[in-house]
Amino acid sequence: MRRDFHGKRVRAEKGSYRRGNALVASLLLVIVIAGLGAGIIQVQSAIERRHAESIDRKRALYMAETGLSEAFHAVASGKSGNVGTPLVPASFADGLYWVEATELGNDRVALVSTGMCGTGRFTLSMSVQSHVNRVGMLGFFGADGITVEPGCTIGSCDSRDLSWDPQLVGTLDPSAGPGTRLTTNGDAVLDDVRSGPETAVHGDILAGPTGSVVVGTGANVSGSMTPSLASVELRPIEPPLVQSAGNLQHTSGGLLVLGTPRMAYGDLEVGKDSTLLIQGPASLVVDTLELSSGAELRFDSSSGPIRLYCSQSFVADSGSILSSASGDPRGVALILGDLQSTPTRPDLVFEASGEFFGMLIAPTEDISLPSSLTVVGSAAAKSLNVESGTRVLFDEAVTRGGFGVGVPRLLSWEIRELPDTGLVRTRIDASTILQLRGVTPTPSWSAQREQRMQISYTDGGGITRTYDGNASDFTWAHAESIESFTWIDPDTDAATGRAPSNLAELNR
Repeated sequence: MRRDFHGKRVRAEKGSYRRGNALVASLLLVIVIAGLGAGIIQVQSAIERRHAESIDRKRALYMAETGLSEAFHAVASGKSGNVGTPLVPASFADGLYWVEATELGNDRVALVSTGMCGTGRFTLSMSVQSHVNRVGMLGFFGADGITVEPGCTIGSCDSRDLSWDPQLVGTLDPSAGPGTRLTTNGDAVLDDVRSGPETAVHGDILAGPTGSVVVGTGANVSGSMTPSLASVELRPIEPPLVQSAGNLQHTSGGLLVLGTPRMAYGDLEVGKDSTLLIQGPASLVVDTLELSSGAELRFDSSSGPIRLYCSQSFVADSGSILSSASGDPRGVALILGDLQSTPTRPDLVFEASGEFFGMLIAPTEDISLPSSLTVVGSAAAKSLNVESGTRVLFDEAVTRGGFGVGVPRLLSWEIRELPDTGLVRTRIDASTILQLRGVTPTPSWSAQREQRMQISYTDGGGITRTYDGNASDFTWAHAESIESFTWIDPDTDAATGRAPSNLAELNR
């Protein structure tokens, strides 16, 4: 019951006491929907934030890889590998990075690169070995096979040792070195020794992946004989393009000195009782080279590397002499091309006496090392035969220097923990932080630690010149050949003594 405005009691209409319930329900539904909407917005925002962070982290990874690539190039150029700093990083595109390099010894360098982009941070590291000579690392190499005749002594040495004396190489203990290397893509055969001295290989023999090592009676191998995992391709080497000065004959006796950085001749002949001295730095290209019996070919690489290219014929008759004034196998490379015989001239005769300190490279030729010649260094050929009684020494130094040095070799790669620095700890865009600090990042192209160099070179007119300044300001086209090169430490203003790993090949 209810009363009207006159006070009389009036019966309530049926259901009127539930008026307003629909409004309450509607409000509750609106609240629920609003809550769901807010939740969806928060979830979507979190998803977008995680997605953005994921993108920034991936971009930071790319920046770290950029840093490693830049540092790798720096090490190959003879620099330390440091790029940028944690306080003033290098800039590239929309990101930042810096690389810290640590010398590990034995030409090994550890590179740690931290990349930053937006809120992303990532650190990578890798270890590399600079000054790797992939030709020298083969030791004595015969692509198709190696044969060692009875009574041979194959040992090793290291000319980088302070006690190294090339004058005493004949009395050097072949087993005292780090170990020799005989490498082939095929079979390595050590012939039976039926009489006389035994064959001694003081080191490893690596046959091809499907090849084998055959050790005959009376032959001994002190090292491993595990087959290689893969074959090695020894490519022909093209000589530099140098205008030929015609034929050259030195047959009247006495001494003839060749010491120009770049030389080329057609036929080069050295007669009996005549000596040809090649002084480095020198790159000599000849079509044919003939050393008659009694002739001497002498190398002096004490002032720079020597590269002797022979493209058609190499004849070193029995009784001719090969010798070295410096005794450093890294300084000399004798490179034989695709030699061709004629009715009046053989393509290859290698019967010289003496001592050859250097690298013998003949990718298309079958080489037989005579017992009259002691080879100290390395040899790489289509096939290699070591004649009976021959003594050869593999020089460990040619694995790090000499002809064939290329880019650094990657030893390891890994993801590292982020460094504890201010830019890394603060997950704000690093570029914004640097801007607030008034710091301008270094452009990537100039962020390598060493920028200044000192160089001595010979120009196109044969005049020796020097340059001291930023590498980016030097006109490399003016340098016909390079005699010396070093980077300058920006902190001490002193020469680092480091140069590009392939500096010797820049003179090709």
